[in-house]
Amino acid sequence: MPEDVRLTTPENIEIRFPLAGFCTRGKAFFYDCLYQFLLSIGVVYIGVEWLAHTPLSFLAAPLSIALTFLVVWGYHILFEIFLDGQTPGKRHFGIRVVTLDGQRIEFFPSMVRNLARIVDFLPFGFVAGAVAMLSSRHHQRIGDLFSRTMVIRDRAPLGADPPAAPKAAGLPDVFGKRFTIHGRQRV
Repeated sequence: MPEDVRLTTPENIEIRFPLAGFCTRGKAFFYDCLYQFLLSIGVVYIGVEWLAHTPLSFLAAPLSIALTFLVVWGYHILFEIFLDGQTPGKRHFGIRVVTLDGQRIEFFPSMVRNLARIVDFLPFGFVAGAVAMLSSRHHQRIGDLFSRTMVIRDRAPLGADPPAAPKAAGLPDVFGKRFTIHGRQRV
């Protein structure tokens, strides 16, 4: 399987996109599930606590269910649209979703790829998605194949050591001696 994708722009410039691997995508998905869980707990808490003691208490359960549904199904779509192809988990691990031609993802492809997430879980939880990722040229899961998208590495993950800066050259050692500038001795 190729580890990166090369695209040629209309100006005949080749751009290289390193593909996100199976493990990196899995870790980002785990982070996103954790964030979704915390958001869902917050939504349920707000729905139950704030509405339970008001005349609108009959709306507490349906509103909590509706908002939790939006968190679960809208989380990936909204973040991918408004954060240029990244969810908080993807951003943490330095990956993003782009179209097969390298463009930013738009609403419809994001919706398709995330609604197809159900298919990735069938029949035994991630088996179908894993098989699709391992057998596709661009490491695409089923949702990516349907929406013509891929996940690329955008940068090093958060917390990774930055590349070492080049060392600046010091003053040249002229004749191996010290010299003085304005009364101060320099090496």
